[in-house]
Amino acid sequence: MLTKKCTKCESKWPADLDHYYKDQSKKDNLSSSCKRCHKIYDKNCPITNTMRKIRRKAKRKYKRTDKGKEAEKRYVSTQKGRDANKKASRKHSLKKRYRLSLSEFELMRKKQRGKCMICGMRPALNLCVDHNHKTGKVRGLLCHPCNLALGRLEKYFDSFKKYLRRYR
Repeated sequence: MLTKKCTKCESKWPADLDHYYKDQSKKDNLSSSCKRCHKIYDKNCPITNTMRKIRRKAKRKYKRTDKGKEAEKRYVSTQKGRDANKKASRKHSLKKRYRLSLSEFELMRKKQRGKCMICGMRPALNLCVDHNHKTGKVRGLLCHPCNLALGRLEKYFDSFKKYLRRYR
């Protein structure tokens, strides 16, 4: 049975729903802290959690009304709304796929001076995150053509090496 270490109390528990709450933002779909630590936190912060839940519920209710839907459409159609939506989408995608925050991505881009790790060119579009598909470890940032080439080469790398040796 797999075990998981709680980030708050650092105890190891079986990685199941008896010991951890569901959290779909995590790779294993379990929260990072155990149920016991969650309960302690909820006891110490009942007012803030309750207020947060009330506000969230009211916001959802408003968004379901015609007035709320209209406001959402207007906001999304503005440049500010599109930019905010694009940034939020990028942030979510980086976190979900590669466990990278937006600031970590920006730091990597600064270290590489906005250039591709392979060809050294500055791409017109965003850089792609290069990662090992087996381990999930992030290796760096690549331009789109290099990312596609690497993806295809990794699959047939041995054949490619044989070809180069034969025709060099």
